[in-house]
Amino acid sequence: MIGIRSEILVACAVVAVVFAHGAASLAIGVGVEAGIDTLDLTAAWARVPATAAAAAAAFEAGLIDTGVPPLVVADLVAHLDDILTTVDSTVNDLLTGPEAVVLASFPVPMIGGTFELDLPLIVVDTLRLSAAWLTDSLVWAALDAAGIPLPELPLTIASEDVNLTIDPTFSAGHASIEVTQRLGLLVAAVEIAAGLDWVIGQLDPGVALVVPGFQDAGDRALEALHLDSLSWGVLAATVGLGVEIGPPFLRLYARVRTATPLVTQESTWWPIRTASLAIRVGGVIRF
Repeated sequence: MIGIRSEILVACAVVAVVFAHGAASLAIGVGVEAGIDTLDLTAAWARVPATAAAAAAAFEAGLIDTGVPPLVVADLVAHLDDILTTVDSTVNDLLTGPEAVVLASFPVPMIGGTFELDLPLIVVDTLRLSAAWLTDSLVWAALDAAGIPLPELPLTIASEDVNLTIDPTFSAGHASIEVTQRLGLLVAAVEIAAGLDWVIGQLDPGVALVVPGFQDAGDRALEALHLDSLSWGVLAATVGLGVEIGPPFLRLYARVRTATPLVTQESTWWPIRTASLAIRVGGVIRF
């Protein structure tokens, strides 16, 4: 899952070349759009308690191997058990409460564009390519442009015993190819679409843990969290419905699509999955 933006741009460029080959004699359209893809985080959240328990056990084993006195280890383990109880209760509340709906369809906003090529067919009248992406740099730039105070990164939590640093980076994107049938009037249209959608993403929390005197135990606990395994990817078949408003050459649109996974790539530890719902809004100019 490296170089997500470049992979999407390459895919777009290849398909755009194919489109351009026939664009001289057929109508084309270009547009910009904002969209929301969704992720299903339910299974990933359900794994949090077991992962936290594994990290606590790894930390305990590291302390024992370092030669920490048993009474000190027992005191720390008792404190960790209290934390694990809180984690388990919190996760259970999230998975059984109203927040479960959000976890099952967690929104991931993106921004991108579309390219259309009209086809002289009866059942299918348009071939469309769309692509969009989101990165941490885009988020920080948007917050800065809106005048919203930016979080101070990296975030550091320090004490005499522990120094924790968090510097997250993330990226996500999709590329879609669809065929559509548009049923239109002079100032509006309804379309149905079917196609393929390629969605990928990754998150790196950028966590660094320094535990003076007990670094081996800290490293073991951090490794047990599997924070290097936060990624997702899917190739899915999609169907969608959209509406357009405006004159035929310049229209605003809203589209909703559902996806059925064909090929799924999950991270090795955290089961982050794409959800079926996606929403697109934007505008298109047709020539």
